[in-house]
Amino acid sequence: MKTVVQIENFAEIDKINDFIHDCYFEIENINFNEKLNILSVLFNKLDRNERELIKKGVIIKKYRTPEYQCSIKLWDVNKFSQRIKNDSEKWDLFNKISIRDEEVILWGQISVDIILCINKLNIQIEKMEFPIRYLEKWAIF
Repeated sequence: MKTVVQIENFAEIDKINDFIHDCYFEIENINFNEKLNILSVLFNKLDRNERELIKKGVIIKKYRTPEYQCSIKLWDVNKFSQRIKNDSEKWDLFNKISIRDEEVILWGQISVDIILCINKLNIQIEKMEFPIRYLEKWAIF
């Protein structure tokens, strides 16, 4: 995996939010290493910036969009908890990250919010170099 976004400043949080918004993750892929104080979450991202046109008709087009496996890591985590909103779901979509003082919240859209207390802001997103699969969709234009 290669690093695609790294921030250490609260003013740069939109870089993280732009990357993770609507990305899919499974609850079981939330990992907190207490010894190293690192939280990591594996997630999948459809990269619409790399979408390619594969068929073109008169009024419809078919696009192919790569899906990548990614990881978000937060260092210097003192405390970790999860707020379960819907315990029947085993997956969620990231909405955004918000930061208030030493508290960081990764807001989920469906089933879970991840709440952390941190010493210092250090967030990194890594992305696999090759797609794990492609999504093909028809669109009317």
